[in-house]
Amino acid sequence: MKRKETELFKKLHQDSLNNGDTNSCTVLSSCVALDLTYQQGYNFLERFAGRIKRKGCYRFDLFKIYPKINEYLNVKGKFEFKHYDQTELRRKFTRGETMTVNNCTQFLNPKKRYIIYVTHHAVGVKNNVVHDWTRGSKKRVQDVLEVTCKDEYEEVKPKSKTFKAGGFASVLANL
Repeated sequence: MKRKETELFKKLHQDSLNNGDTNSCTVLSSCVALDLTYQQGYNFLERFAGRIKRKGCYRFDLFKIYPKINEYLNVKGKFEFKHYDQTELRRKFTRGETMTVNNCTQFLNPKKRYIIYVTHHAVGVKNNVVHDWTRGSKKRVQDVLEVTCKDEYEEVKPKSKTFKAGGFASVLANL
């Protein structure tokens, strides 16, 4: 059974191959979740995580450096991150069920972005779509990094209504 890769993943993966890079799942998943080009993702992980071309990164190192993306992109507080390990995943998301790459979108908030980690691999999830070659697989999710993009979640406060003295409110009050 051939898994259907998304166009976004195909493009990022091809950019990785064109750059002579392999073992770039952390770069590709970062690009998906953070709206980066392949080169931006590569440069970010090289600079802040010490990633070497054709070598992977340790997930626990990545959890520490992801908040630096705002500095790297020169945007103040655009992205926020929250890490969930397996215990928290079962408690907060799955109510005891096992989360896999195949079923993760059933549990995750469709309005947020995620980098999910399985054994020796990272996967990007955005708009409730898995962007990776493992899409549809039964690989167990071990950790989840929830990414909130403030640009997408600006809270709109309703305008307060004020009435001028002698205006409509005073007409109603005199009835």
